[in-house]
Amino acid sequence: MPQEVASGSVAANDPNPLNPSSSPPSSSSSLPAQQLPPEALRELVLACGREAEENQQQGGEASTSTRERLRGQLGFCFEPLSWEHAAEAIADGGVAAMGQMGRTPEGVARYWKWRDEVCAREYSSIADYVRIEIMGCESSVAEKGERAF
Repeated sequence: MPQEVASGSVAANDPNPLNPSSSPPSSSSSLPAQQLPPEALRELVLACGREAEENQQQGGEASTSTRERLRGQLGFCFEPLSWEHAAEAIADGGVAAMGQMGRTPEGVARYWKWRDEVCAREYSSIADYVRIEIMGCESSVAEKGERAF
């Protein structure tokens, strides 16, 4: 398995590296060591997002030093993942293997911004967004005015 694809996680016991509120798995023995705590990971991702916005004319990436601090964390990819490597990670199915499939830190920051500014305001949940916008299900208006399934 190629080692050039890096990965990252919010916590050493987090089964979903992009969701700090997800519950821990029953065993964390398959996870790589040295995973950042959720607060530190969030701050680094947000810093990458701010730096990418500031550097939009130069390609939209964060500074190398900020990005490199996230290298090795589950859920982050710094280079494109080959189909072969993706198939190997899926076949393995472990948390560490699946953590190799992720977004760039800037991509995670853009997603969080969209999730907080658009999705959370207009939809009851991410699942409702997928059902309504992707799957074409009919929606209704929820109590707070968001669209719901």
